[in-house]
Amino acid sequence: TLAVASGFVSHAAEHASTVWLVCIALLAVWPASEAVIAVLHRLISESLPPHRLPRLALADGIPPAHRVLVVIPAMLADPQGINALVRQLELHYLANREPQAPFALLSDFADASTPHTPGDAALLQTAQAALDALELRHSAAPLALGRRFLLLHRERRWSDSEQCWMGWERKRGKLEQLVQVLAADTAWPFMDLGACSRLARTTPYVV
Repeated sequence: TLAVASGFVSHAAEHASTVWLVCIALLAVWPASEAVIAVLHRLISESLPPHRLPRLALADGIPPAHRVLVVIPAMLADPQGINALVRQLELHYLANREPQAPFALLSDFADASTPHTPGDAALLQTAQAALDALELRHSAAPLALGRRFLLLHRERRWSDSEQCWMGWERKRGKLEQLVQVLAADTAWPFMDLGACSRLARTTPYVV
């Protein structure tokens, strides 16, 4: 960085006063350091070969002892967004057709000034219908325990800090509650939506 900056200074030394040279030096340090860092990063990335991360060699698929729940934390805000989320969930399934891997939308409603809004029921119904259709579409590959596609949805709670009704701690909160209920068999924090929300609590992993 100093060498590049001094190059700028030496180039201007014949035509600038000492004050201007100091200003040029200070102004040159920042772009010079950015250029040097970019070159160093490129050299390091080109000189170090990639190494594969270790993974489990599950040649016969995921065994029951390693059952895994794949979740997409989401917010039910509009029908178009719900359909996009369900499509994303289906793509995850199509890439990982494992008998010990259910897939779930882990969802909240949008923040509101009241615990319930007029559109809540319709959004929940849209999500349930889409997941029911997904379950029916892939029913030829039944899951070992219960449904393959789930909807784990929470009611709003009052937040003093946000001064509104919302899902507790939003994304972090619902993930925390899911892990707690699987790890310690605590009270079920999600709405009872029948078979659509029934999850085997013997699931040791969440992705």
